[in-house]
Amino acid sequence: MLGRVINYSEIFGQSPQPAGEYLTGISRETLLKTAVYLLGFRGVQPYREVLSNIFGPHNREFVRALV
Repeated sequence: MLGRVINYSEIFGQSPQPAGEYLTGISRETLLKTAVYLLGFRGVQPYREVLSNIFGPHNREFVRALV
């Protein structure tokens, strides 16, 4: 099997931007809901509860800052 690595610029005609550039204009709530969805917690419970369960008690301030 022959394979070839295709560079980002070959597909999009430009160099990749920093990740934050692609997220511009998306609300914080949408980003958090998407992250929870992609982690596999689809519709299980509100994303705030999921994040609290993912991060341990020592990270409670971090979770509060996220949500």
